[in-house]
Amino acid sequence: MGIKFPSDIASTSTSVTVLHLDDAQFSTTATTATLEKTFRFVQSSTNPVSSLNVYVSAWNASSGATTTISVNIDGGTNSTVQTSSTTETLLSITNLTVPSTNGIHTFNLSLNTSNVSYSAYTQLLEVYQS
Repeated sequence: MGIKFPSDIASTSTSVTVLHLDDAQFSTTATTATLEKTFRFVQSSTNPVSSLNVYVSAWNASSGATTTISVNIDGGTNSTVQTSSTTETLLSITNLTVPSTNGIHTFNLSLNTSNVSYSAYTQLLEVYQS
């Protein structure tokens, strides 16, 4: 999976719908997934959302650890990305499947580190309808 930037999507698509933008920083020393960011969105037959492209920044306090970002919708199957970078790094998850059921759905982002001695961080989150 290669990194695609939001500008790449805008230049290759006729229409891009932003579902969520967030720039709040969170950190954890937990070695199991810890819910850090969540938002809700509507799925409707008149404006269906089939999949999402997720862009998130992450890093770790030390090169001796790995930061893992997990995302899911409605508590379903996690899609994960990782980095061992000690500087803010952009990660992407493309084509995250959205349930087709009409109604309100919840997007969840969890964060953890591989080493309890080093904090994992996340900040930028951008979610686009694909």
